[in-house]
Amino acid sequence: MFRKLFRGWLILLALGPTCALALEIGEIQVNSSLNQLFDARIPLPGLKPEDLEKISIKLAPPPMFKEFNLERTALLSKLVFSIEYNPEGDVYVKIVSIQPVREPSIGLLLEFGWPRGKTYREFTVFLDPVKRLAKQPGDRTKTILDEAPAVAAAAPPAAVSEGPQSAFSDDSEN
Repeated sequence: MFRKLFRGWLILLALGPTCALALEIGEIQVNSSLNQLFDARIPLPGLKPEDLEKISIKLAPPPMFKEFNLERTALLSKLVFSIEYNPEGDVYVKIVSIQPVREPSIGLLLEFGWPRGKTYREFTVFLDPVKRLAKQPGDRTKTILDEAPAVAAAAPPAAVSEGPQSAFSDDSEN
């Protein structure tokens, strides 16, 4: 019994460091729409800016697309990948296209490489059409012109009547 428990602990200790060396890859965040230049980011939460030189990202080779049963479309060759970080120090993969994307869905298979190995990750992206900003019924527009104010024409004097007048009409007389 003790030997089995001891072996179990040894196996966990042996596997622990290799599990810790795995690259953490976040979900893709798309910042573009259909018929626009593609712009997306994939967070790499476990990395620091000083780790950028150790990581590589590229489109997976054609045999891997076949293995994953994915089509490698011509659009994928028009994507540019880079690893960047923001002012807060968060590392991410930036993916942009050199031409507007006309396909409503994109199947990406990316190869992430780091000193301890490489891994493949599939991403499926659905692009929505650009939403036009329609003018709402309650929207108002105000135009201000930079012109000198026009002088108002003199209004004719109001008619003056003699005697008091009531704002109410007396319809009681029939």
